[in-house]
Amino acid sequence: LDNLAGIEVLFFGNAARSLPGVSSYAIERGQNFDDRFRAALDAARASLDAIDVPLSEAVTTEAERVREASTTLRDLQTLIQVDLIGALGLSLNFNDNDGD
Repeated sequence: LDNLAGIEVLFFGNAARSLPGVSSYAIERGQNFDDRFRAALDAARASLDAIDVPLSEAVTTEAERVREASTTLRDLQTLIQVDLIGALGLSLNFNDNDGD
């Protein structure tokens, strides 16, 4: 959930701190992902909130909820890595300097 909060600030920015987000750049380029991004974040949060036990336990006791959370997180990842990156004319690739 903390990672989702960070992704949210990165995308939408933080008006209280006068920090623009990727959203404002996308809008400047004629692409508005705000509604889709908000829906994907909300779905990911809801699916994680539905897991009532620690994840280490949930993989066996709440497997369906874990699968649902995995799906919603993958949908958010696809929105970022495919749709948003593509719309902004960027490329996402790895090289030897990534530190992986």
